[in-house]
Amino acid sequence: MNHSDPTILTNLRTVAATEADVKAKDMKKALAESKFKNQHLWAKEPTKEQVMKRIAQWSDKIKKMEVNIKHKDDNKEVSLGTSKVCPSALDLNQSLPCQDGS
Repeated sequence: MNHSDPTILTNLRTVAATEADVKAKDMKKALAESKFKNQHLWAKEPTKEQVMKRIAQWSDKIKKMEVNIKHKDDNKEVSLGTSKVCPSALDLNQSLPCQDGS
């Protein structure tokens, strides 16, 4: 094989350029994947105390929400138990005072 032939030199340059292009694309893809994997990380890593404080805050919020939900459910039962509905009003889907003295 004679390397002085212009066609062979052009083909070798094309192959080398193609290989360099593929290598550059692979490197760019690897960089993008690395950035994507690290995207969730913080700009400054929090300390153990900061993380523990945040967990405590969220735990308090969850407890408060649970208590509020329990109170809301309890209040539903109280309001249903104290309302007086006239049996004749059930047909009308209205809450009317009973006139029969009950």
